[in-house]
Amino acid sequence: MGRNAEIGLHGESLGAATTIASLKDVQNVSFAVADCGFSDIENVLEEIWRYSHIPTAIGPVMNQYAKLHFGIPISTMRPIDSLAKNQVPILFIHGEDDQYILPANSERMYEATKGKRDLLLVPKAGHAESVFVNKSLYTEKLKDFLSSLAS
Repeated sequence: MGRNAEIGLHGESLGAATTIASLKDVQNVSFAVADCGFSDIENVLEEIWRYSHIPTAIGPVMNQYAKLHFGIPISTMRPIDSLAKNQVPILFIHGEDDQYILPANSERMYEATKGKRDLLLVPKAGHAESVFVNKSLYTEKLKDFLSSLAS
């Protein structure tokens, strides 16, 4: 470590969302990798509720409960909002068959960031499975992305 150290962030699922959200306040990292992160927690909860046959009308109630109980409404948990002015290069990775956090989350964040970015959708990969389903594709894309930062 020293003055020439490169710092990168790599997160998966909630870790990816946290990585993206942190970019609002942390711009002194060299790159970020966000693997199957969510753009906003509300769309993930709505999918879970739909899948579980829970009426999505529960959303506002849960939002108010979180605000009263934790002091933070669910509606503010939006990593995508951290990307409007982002300049940290980001590689978004998502399994095409992810039914937990839909790939559209990574696609929306890819479109939202104005800095250098890339997107890999891994065929036949579910939630947090991309590196296991196609390790060679995953590592090759990661190597290509990191190499592109050096030039």
